[in-house]
Amino acid sequence: MPPEGLHLNGALHRVLSAADHKLGFLLGQAAARPQSASWVAMACRREAVASCRLEGSTVTLGDLLWFELDGVRADTLSSPPGELRVCLNYAAILLKDTEDVAAATPVLRASLCALHQRLYRGVRGRDERSGHVRKAEIWLGPRGSTLQTAHYVPPAPEHIAEHLARLVAFAEDDGALPPLARLALIICQLESIHPFVDGNGRVTRLTLLRLLSHVHGPAARLLCPSVLSAQDVGGHFRRLQQIRHAGDWEGWIHYFGCLVRDAATAAADVLTTADDVLREHIDRIRHEQPTIRETGTLLLRHLASQPLVSVQHVAEACGRTFANANLLVRRLEALGLLTEITGRQRHRRYVYSPFIDMLQRKS
Repeated sequence: MPPEGLHLNGALHRVLSAADHKLGFLLGQAAARPQSASWVAMACRREAVASCRLEGSTVTLGDLLWFELDGVRADTLSSPPGELRVCLNYAAILLKDTEDVAAATPVLRASLCALHQRLYRGVRGRDERSGHVRKAEIWLGPRGSTLQTAHYVPPAPEHIAEHLARLVAFAEDDGALPPLARLALIICQLESIHPFVDGNGRVTRLTLLRLLSHVHGPAARLLCPSVLSAQDVGGHFRRLQQIRHAGDWEGWIHYFGCLVRDAATAAADVLTTADDVLREHIDRIRHEQPTIRETGTLLLRHLASQPLVSVQHVAEACGRTFANANLLVRRLEALGLLTEITGRQRHRRYVYSPFIDMLQRKS
């Protein structure tokens, strides 16, 4: 790395420049909004759900929020607890402050292993295997594929350490490539090395967002590239195959630049729409329920980062008694802002449904 004969023409530079511009615009939009921390929390969950669904998971955003609140006690969930735990771990990794890259470059083998271990923490049957580089040959392809018929065969396990060392050297080399072009090559190479038996795609996407966060700041976690990738799964793998079969590195960099550009554009759109929705609902409370104006506004701001709650959680978030919190929930329920989802008389759960509906329309 970089590949021999790599040529970044004018079209590639324009795409990468547009991606940088859109990232800068997104970060400016986030800095101008005091509520941006709430949007980051929800963006991390949306990215986690989309990333897991890319791997064949059936997790939904609603299931993840309910599992996060109640764990295995949550009922009527459509997803297995193991899948939900992996998804929740993914979101938690993104929410955690970016590590000091000077102390541990995110593409170092030890850091990758730590990411993989955290991804599968608490998942039955995975704890012992997580965080370890694979020691067996694997191949990628349709069910029933063999080494001879697979679409792609990653490097043999005895060569993984060597490949990762070269990748780290390239990542730390202060070369002349534009930062996003360098990142595109790192991500492609990491996915091609496939250092673990499973979870490689998720570890690669986590690494991408950690690297972007290190360069552009924590607001880069507003990006949800997996949401876009899930809309064109075939395109992603076709680009990787074009590198393997035809050495089309330029095509991959162009695809990657477009992905970052479009993810930043989509994130800025969600940021603006979420802000508008919250402002509209706060105005409704002030005009239609003026007696709960202050606590209602406080609760809505909390719901923007945690849109599935119990009355007890509302009481804690707003600093009110259980009885007052119950009254507050009833008022917002009457406005159509909260919806009860359990159908029970006790231990009820409420969702900020207009906000969730908006996020799902953007997915």
